[in-house]
Amino acid sequence: MVLEGPGMKLSRISPFMLIFLTGCSSTAGEVKPELSSGEEFCTLAIAGDKKILNLTPPCELVLINHLEVDYYRYGEKNVYLVAGKPAAMAELKKWPVIAEDLCSLEMQAVIVSDKNIALSTVTTGALVCPKKGLDEIFYRSVMRKKI
Repeated sequence: MVLEGPGMKLSRISPFMLIFLTGCSSTAGEVKPELSSGEEFCTLAIAGDKKILNLTPPCELVLINHLEVDYYRYGEKNVYLVAGKPAAMAELKKWPVIAEDLCSLEMQAVIVSDKNIALSTVTTGALVCPKKGLDEIFYRSVMRKKI
């Protein structure tokens, strides 16, 4: 097995190193959120704290530009964007998207810190496709607004 990264190349990994690398795979304080969509609302739970989102279900966490990452970290805060119910294709005619992109016209930001979970107001009318993702500028704009 060969591992490569910036400035490194490992041809063999000892069992100790494998355990070390697995244990270091997440940032301290980082907990994966659980997103649930019911018939009437969506909820996001992190480390026992649960918030009801103001979105139309079903909801999806938005990826970052086709990456397998669904949040940006700014200091001690993780910013997630959640898309609401996919819009009808008739509403999405002006964009080059397909139904499988699950594009919505509503989203809500969730800012998670060690102390709490804060929700933004819902943004409507802007195209957000969870599987295609959004650029970091959208996540950064959430941090500039006061929630």
